[in-house]
Amino acid sequence: MARPRKSLEERFWKMVQKTKRCWLWTGRVDRDGYGQISLGGEGGRRVRATAASWLIETGALPVEQVLHRCDTPQCVRPAHLFEGDQAANMADMVAKKRSLKGHRHHQAVLTEDAVREIRASPETGVALARRFGVSPSTVSLVKKRKNWSHVQ
Repeated sequence: MARPRKSLEERFWKMVQKTKRCWLWTGRVDRDGYGQISLGGEGGRRVRATAASWLIETGALPVEQVLHRCDTPQCVRPAHLFEGDQAANMADMVAKKRSLKGHRHHQAVLTEDAVREIRASPETGVALARRFGVSPSTVSLVKKRKNWSHVQ
């Protein structure tokens, strides 16, 4: 005789460790560190643990994404979660200064000082591109403030 399947809530809470601040997911995680759980048990549709927490708390899966107030990917505490779209996620990231801008970005060639120098220079875009090891189009985008717009 087959044993009865455990409910989503039973399986969910078995994988949660409550701390004073966050409720941490201790089960399977995806490559970005977010918890995962199957909605229907083994072989069922897999969702992020934050979506499952949202479902348990509200009775419905999120329409968009579930975002974190606490910025802890493993956190599934409902009070730390809110629903939003990708634009809201990006705005939240920028507001919390988690975006990699300027020289902190792994592909950055320029520095903030180099950007200021490019903007102040009377040299041609081609000459500046050679001097700073970037393309003339990069120099143009820097001068037009389309790139590195955060630099005054």
